[in-house]
Amino acid sequence: MEAKNTLLNVIAGILRADHGTIVTDNKVVFEKKNGTSHVDVPPERRGVGFVPQDYALFPHVGVKDNIEIGLRTMNLSKAEVKRRV
Repeated sequence: MEAKNTLLNVIAGILRADHGTIVTDNKVVFEKKNGTSHVDVPPERRGVGFVPQDYALFPHVGVKDNIEIGLRTMNLSKAEVKRRV
């Protein structure tokens, strides 16, 4: 697996890191020091997702629209979707 994909999977919580700290949106979602886990937020509670460069993209729309599709499924307001994109 490429390093970029591994990193995205670790941030999303799909893979576990051996050590270190992951912070998203100013919140610690993972922290493991000296072999002891201090924080390990489950993937479904991290609010993180990513779209692989291949396979999962809709080829008939652009990057912006592909991102918006995922955000709209979260029932966010139009303003919030626009802000996040």
